[in-house]
Amino acid sequence: MCLSGRWMLLTITRTMAEIQIIHNRDLPEFLYWQIISLYRSRWGEIVGRRTDWFAREMDRTRQHFVIVEEKHLIVHATTHTQSISIGDESIQILGIGGVYTFPAYRGASYASQIMRAIADYANAQTEIAMCILFCKPELQPLYESVGWERLDSAQLHFGERNNPQTVERGFLMVRYANSVTQELRDLMQTKAIYLGNDLW
Repeated sequence: MCLSGRWMLLTITRTMAEIQIIHNRDLPEFLYWQIISLYRSRWGEIVGRRTDWFAREMDRTRQHFVIVEEKHLIVHATTHTQSISIGDESIQILGIGGVYTFPAYRGASYASQIMRAIADYANAQTEIAMCILFCKPELQPLYESVGWERLDSAQLHFGERNNPQTVERGFLMVRYANSVTQELRDLMQTKAIYLGNDLW
């Protein structure tokens, strides 16, 4: 892992795919609009007509993990650091979203490389207890192949804690940090989880 300007670069030797980690506010214009277009076409129900969804200065914790070929976006995932509550305990997590490989580049394990890079990044941040994402049933094997677990019994809520709403957004997948205790793993299965107002 090395730093190049304001971008963090990881080189995957096996396929020579360069994974760039770019803070939201540092996205170059050509990538910013490609990512906006990706979200509007793939997750239009979330973004709608908004082009300020990744407002660079408003969201200071969001980072993009990308593989780019000659200024063309090939693979993308975004991370968002936030606090959640498990029962009465508050922890820091890395919310993952926007995971997508463009069809012409599928089958080369690019998405798996991105997810491993995210796990490595999370493990290097001592305050991060786990990574969390929501996925569709057909994508579960992909995430399980790189160390993610499905939480079937999780009680998920968002919004205000005194008036929570139930989360209904596909399977919840978790990748625990290396330092996470078994006690916290057990709490994830038995206690109500409050994700706050932002479901990334």
